[in-house]
Amino acid sequence: MLRKPNALTSYKRLLTNLNENRQLLRWLSEDEYEQLEYEWQAQLELREELKDKPSDLKRYEEKLREATFNYNRAEGYSSIGKHTTAKTFYNKSESLCEDALERLQEILHYDSSLRVWFDRDIS
Repeated sequence: MLRKPNALTSYKRLLTNLNENRQLLRWLSEDEYEQLEYEWQAQLELREELKDKPSDLKRYEEKLREATFNYNRAEGYSSIGKHTTAKTFYNKSESLCEDALERLQEILHYDSSLRVWFDRDIS
């Protein structure tokens, strides 16, 4: 069960953050600290923008997640000697990967601006 943080926990967290900021102020010059603050704010803004992922990408990720799940199941069955069942899941995983790749290629063909959502170049 999740516990709601109480005031003491919140206060301790606040003090920890204040102490860390004081240490940073001692270690960094004023310009370096301002640069760090600027970059942190930019990171927060970027994270806020990335919360609204396009639905096409969500569908692609779901296919990829399903493929990975099936692959892991195949690995599990293979490790306990159930090779026929494992082969079924390997085949399903491969099919889902192909579907995901096709979906990705279609998405990027129609809207190449979505490339920014990936951590590497997709060609």
